[in-house]
Amino acid sequence: MVSFRSAFSTAALLLAATATTDVEAHGYIRQPLVAFKGGRTTSNWIKEDKPAWAGFSSWNNYMNDFARISKQKGYKTLRSFLENKGASCGYTEPNTTPRAIPRDGKVIFAHSNVGFVHPGPCELWLDNKMILHKDNCQKAFPGVKAVMPVDFSSCKGTCMLRMYWLGFQDQGQRWQTYKYCVPVKKGGKRLLRDE
Repeated sequence: MVSFRSAFSTAALLLAATATTDVEAHGYIRQPLVAFKGGRTTSNWIKEDKPAWAGFSSWNNYMNDFARISKQKGYKTLRSFLENKGASCGYTEPNTTPRAIPRDGKVIFAHSNVGFVHPGPCELWLDNKMILHKDNCQKAFPGVKAVMPVDFSSCKGTCMLRMYWLGFQDQGQRWQTYKYCVPVKKGGKRLLRDE
């Protein structure tokens, strides 16, 4: 016979393992490599909300509906929608040594063996210029590494690379905000995980 204490302990361990996996199962910018506040790598969302509005026709059409409805609500970009949701750079440290602009012109978003684990829109910005937008980044950049080709030519000195991602969980019942900032410049510091 299994004791209640033993069964409870096993359940608690399984729950803790699942919670840890959920928190660290999201990607972050690996190229150019972000720096995290306090040196602690975390790939967790910075804010989770219920859907901001109604009017979604179905899960199969969710990304298209979000793009349409957000424009109707006055949001021209994903950045404008996410601007006031959590810290402006999430858990990343914007005041760090600028990273080198990737030689291959690609931003890589990954963590362990995952890229974009949830469907949803994402954007990349160099300072105040949008350099990439997709309505569903999981679909646009599948695989364990999301490789996003971008044009860095507008960066003439040191620029802030910003990434915004809105991950839809549970068929759109939970909206998770992710934000990342990486200062970049031509000839900046290259780290081992870069390129």
